[in-house]
Amino acid sequence: MISTQQWLATVPDNLTIYTLLGSISAAKPVTAYFKKTNQVNLTALWQETPYANWFEAMPYIAPIPRDSKFFDWVDQTKSKDWGWLAASPYEPETIRKHFKSLTKVLMPDGMDVFFRYWDGKYLYPILEHLNQKQQAAQLIPVFSHYLINQQALEVALSHNLPEPKAYPWWRVEQQLMDKLTEADNGTLVENLLSALKEDNAPLYLSYPESTLRLKASHFVEMENYTLETLVKQFKAFLLEESI
Repeated sequence: MISTQQWLATVPDNLTIYTLLGSISAAKPVTAYFKKTNQVNLTALWQETPYANWFEAMPYIAPIPRDSKFFDWVDQTKSKDWGWLAASPYEPETIRKHFKSLTKVLMPDGMDVFFRYWDGKYLYPILEHLNQKQQAAQLIPVFSHYLINQQALEVALSHNLPEPKAYPWWRVEQQLMDKLTEADNGTLVENLLSALKEDNAPLYLSYPESTLRLKASHFVEMENYTLETLVKQFKAFLLEESI
């Protein structure tokens, strides 16, 4: 885990720093960006798509100076889905065209879905997985350095920038899908235990933590609910066990 300043020190001076922001994050990163920078230089990434007017969910990018006060917000936020920072040799319009090509992607079964690339907890494991196979630049060929939820990643870019493709062109392989599902379950287990501790501390403390974690993991694998519903169901599950 590193700070923005530690990361910036590793990024060559000839690269432009960008922030990518997700409007649907509860952390309201777009509002934070405006307040910290007083800039309105955001580029909407769903331009020239059927979703160009869907401002409530619109992802944006913006070039950002290395001394920006927005970095303070990035270091302090607890949100994991607000967006991320990256460095690029390319102009915003070039970057926009390539992200337009990632508006939707193909699941292993061929279904096309929106690509939540603004969500760092979703994107980082994808890039990490692809980077191990030297394929990260095939997915996003415009960024060479990333800082995603205090995790740095460096990608070797091709000397020749490929032309943007029409979406959906990228298919998520099954191996990667399995890894993402496993990571999502791990996050859900942590959130479930946290919520249970706040909601019913006596019940939480009545089990050894290792036992509770195993039970939560097993429960999450069997059920398909929102976190709020899971908390209620998990409490009922534990209480029924203790009768």
